Amino acid sequence: MTETEHSKTPMMDRDSAAALVYHDLKTSQRATFQVAAEWGRWLTASLVLVHSGALFGMFRC
Repeated sequence: MTETEHSKTPMMDRDSAAALVYHDLKTSQRATFQVAAEWGRWLTASLVLVHSGALFGMFRC
């Protein structure tokens, strides 16, 4: 591109830039919530596994 062609390229207006940033932040938020949900499921499963083994050991006759 020459200098004159580059200067004629319109810049993104404020509304489209805000929409782009909003979309990017919402995508990041969804990814963060998904990771947190997976970690919560893992934590719950591991706690149930460990504590059920302890209860089984305590009440075994």
